[in-house]
Amino acid sequence: MAGKEPQAGTLRAWWDKWFAPAVILLAFAWAVATVAVYVLRGGRDDGLITLRIGHWQLEPGVRVGLNEMAAEYQKTHPRVRIIQEAIPEGVYGQWSSTQFMGGTAPDIIEMGLGLPPAITVSYYNRYCLRFSDLVNRPNPYNKDTEFENTSLRNTYKDGMIQSYIPELKEYMNVPLSQFAQRLFYNRDLYRRLTGKETPPSDWREFMADCQRIAATQIPGGTMHYTPVVGSQYHVSYWDDAVLNLATWRLYEAADFNHDYYVGTDELFVASALGLVDLSKTPAIRKRFELARQIVSQMQSGFTGLTRDEGVFKFARQQAVFIPTGTWDVGSLITQAEGKFDVGITDFPIPAPDDPDYGGWIPSPRFEKPSAGFNFTVTKFSRHPAVAIDFLLFLASKRGNEVLNRRIGWIPAIKNTEMTEFLKQFKPTTEGIIGNFNYNLGGNTSVFYSQMYSLFQVNQIGIDDFLGKLTAYYKTKGAEDFDEQQKDWRRSTPATERISAVRRMDALESIPGTQECRVAWRKYRNGSLDLAGGELGRCRMMAMVKAGVKPLAPYAYSPEALANIRRQVREKMGEPAAPPIPGQ
Repeated sequence: MAGKEPQAGTLRAWWDKWFAPAVILLAFAWAVATVAVYVLRGGRDDGLITLRIGHWQLEPGVRVGLNEMAAEYQKTHPRVRIIQEAIPEGVYGQWSSTQFMGGTAPDIIEMGLGLPPAITVSYYNRYCLRFSDLVNRPNPYNKDTEFENTSLRNTYKDGMIQSYIPELKEYMNVPLSQFAQRLFYNRDLYRRLTGKETPPSDWREFMADCQRIAATQIPGGTMHYTPVVGSQYHVSYWDDAVLNLATWRLYEAADFNHDYYVGTDELFVASALGLVDLSKTPAIRKRFELARQIVSQMQSGFTGLTRDEGVFKFARQQAVFIPTGTWDVGSLITQAEGKFDVGITDFPIPAPDDPDYGGWIPSPRFEKPSAGFNFTVTKFSRHPAVAIDFLLFLASKRGNEVLNRRIGWIPAIKNTEMTEFLKQFKPTTEGIIGNFNYNLGGNTSVFYSQMYSLFQVNQIGIDDFLGKLTAYYKTKGAEDFDEQQKDWRRSTPATERISAVRRMDALESIPGTQECRVAWRKYRNGSLDLAGGELGRCRMMAMVKAGVKPLAPYAYSPEALANIRRQVREKMGEPAAPPIPGQ
């Protein structure tokens, strides 16, 4: 009996049901096979060495600049192929964690975004190569320059200070650019609205210019010009550049470890001991008075705007000033091309004789001349020597100058040339730093952000804002302070493991050699840091518990000083001093 012919409807139904899954399955199998072949062949393609570079820099010019430098490198290294993986900064932390833990991290990766500091240190220790030996040798690509016999570290403007990871006692990355923040402005619009060529450096004069700008209506509409671009992103630049500077002298009351910087833990302890009152300390009040003045010059609803929305307002010539950094130079100039001229000025500060703020900010901020755009080589690289060589090529005097000129950034290497425009970003190396570090994390951070947003848009006054801030800080802040101590202790086992590895390296080194001496020095210094940090935290917790600030190890109590004075007088034959009332 002849078989039945399959019905057309049955074939069509089967096709509709299984075609899509079959295509997905075949695509997946093809992808798996491609990756497997790539891995088995060591990342080689027809004899080529492939290097992957991962970073989050999506600014105009970065990818083009790296591609052009890769092409330049390939002229003398024809077997090398370089592929970029540019990842949006919003997901870069998750992406890099996945790459590290999955063993698929690129050969060269940019570090320092989206991860807690302790996690970044652990990734450096576990997944990245050390560069300490490298940075103390000359860069071969500096041959026939003044740096031919100079160590790589000493060719950097900042001595590669940001490359050194204190917890590891190692140099772990190679930075390629230097950054700074300034106030950009529309020259043409500023001239037309104020009648002046250059913005003032004095805060009060700057505020007067802003009021004049805000009073002018945009032609053809009902809107007025915005003096200063505001957004969730741009408003924060005023904190370190101007506002927090008013609090620089808080170190006199709250700097318990004597480094002239008040950390989040130190500010909380000082508040708990009554040494600093967030609602009454004049320096803190001045800081928020200045904040209210500057945010009043920003567009309505700025706290809900993104970075791109702020830049868009400046590009459309609806705003005169925009605070940002060198990473935005290329983007702003490109958007302004053929429309208006972009200028740069430093952030204004109150004059010494200002009737309200004179003396609170005696000098501009100190700008640490440190480099960024930091790249390291991962232990997953099948060609680490080639990866390191390419980084040295980018870090050479010529290579770094060309790379940053094409990107539009400031070179990290000494004696390099930059455009006249970028010379305005020369860091201020003499000045002060702000000491208002309120953010303990957790609920305290959330509460501060909520209250500060309401304060910025004038929904609550300064007295109400500081009062609520103080009350919350003294109650819920204690919980976040305790959690902060626990977080530090949670990282202690990882730090101890690093110390154990350093000790093993020292024990396995050959006695009497330079390698042995360096290994033991790293172990000793790391152990001292571990113990010193814990002692410092225990001291601050003891202060909070006791409610008083103990004497420093080198200080004398009032009773001891009185006794010393008495003995000196007796020895000199002088009459005893009268007793101090109440003692």
